[in-house]
Amino acid sequence: MVKTANVPKPYPDIYLLAQEELQVRKEECLVYEDSTAGIQAGISAGIRTVARIDNRFYQDQSKADILVKDIHELTELIRKEK
Repeated sequence: MVKTANVPKPYPDIYLLAQEELQVRKEECLVYEDSTAGIQAGISAGIRTVARIDNRFYQDQSKADILVKDIHELTELIRKEK
C-alpha cells in the first residue's frame, strides 16, 4: 500500500514520507525544487535543498542551500562531493 501526503507544500510531509518509505537518513536525501513552496517544504523537512534557477514565475529561491542552472550542474556537484 502506497502512503500519500495529505497536505500540500510548503508542509514537509511529502519529503518526510519519501524519506521514511525509502528508509534512508535525511543526510542521504536531497530535495530538488524550483518553487518557493517546494523549497520551504524541503527546508522544513530538514533535508538539503537545491533550487533549479527558474525566473519565469518569480519564485523566491533564496532560501535554498544551493542554486543550480539545471540537473546536469547538480549531478556534477554531487560527483565532486564524493
